[in-house]
Amino acid sequence: MTNYDKIILELREEIKASRGENKRLQLLINDLVKSNDELQQKLAYYENPHSPPSQNSLQWRKQKAEKRQNRDHGKSNRGGVLGHKGATQKFIPQKTQHHELSTCPKCHGTNITAIKTEKRTMVSIPPPQQYEVTEHILHEYNCKTCNVTFQNDGNLPPAGNFDGTVIRNVVDMYSKRMPYDTIRASLQEQHGLHITNTTVQSILQTGQVLLEPMCEEIRHKICTSDVVGFDETGYCVDGKSAWMWVTRNNTEAQYVLEYSRGGNILKKHWKKFKGVVISDG
Repeated sequence: MTNYDKIILELREEIKASRGENKRLQLLINDLVKSNDELQQKLAYYENPHSPPSQNSLQWRKQKAEKRQNRDHGKSNRGGVLGHKGATQKFIPQKTQHHELSTCPKCHGTNITAIKTEKRTMVSIPPPQQYEVTEHILHEYNCKTCNVTFQNDGNLPPAGNFDGTVIRNVVDMYSKRMPYDTIRASLQEQHGLHITNTTVQSILQTGQVLLEPMCEEIRHKICTSDVVGFDETGYCVDGKSAWMWVTRNNTEAQYVLEYSRGGNILKKHWKKFKGVVISDG
């Protein structure tokens, strides 16, 4: 074998070894890409706009794991998450009540002397008031100068036998997703007011009429804003799937309940909006 043939053979061996090394490096790169994809998927599970803040916190999960480990070993580690500010409410007394004694509870003697006092702040809820019935007499007038007839409406609701206090209570309970029957029973138990479910619905309709001007004002402010955020979330109504739409600017928020989450809802309620929309996802 000549020197030339030896050189050719060595070059072939080097090329073969190089190909094997390239193949090994390619397999290593493929493994790294696969591992990176898996890590990205796991990271997306914890860090995405749809996960609660608690699940986004790796520190929170670490503390939860430590609590579980301590519980398994019989150690108690109750309480809030470390670093969270306490939320204990402080009550300021509105009145003072003294609890004094004039006789000894043992011998009933009157020769007693106060030696110290102890203060305790207690919260109480007054008993519900029974409903009142007021007769309103609305006076009607005629102007002899311009021949116009008018009356003082007493700032009463446009219809029905229930004033703003009843309407406010019913709307408040309904906003907490109480059904008609629960609202009716609550008014009966707390205020002695006996009404039917149909009457509850009628009171809510009156409240809707009273709130409509304010809702229209909010809608106008939303539609004339430069930047508005939009979002919708699922909302069950009488067993049917619906969506609660919300749009908000810096000062106002408008909620609309619809049975669709399509773009036709945007055109229906906010067709005149010409600004910038901020949406999730």
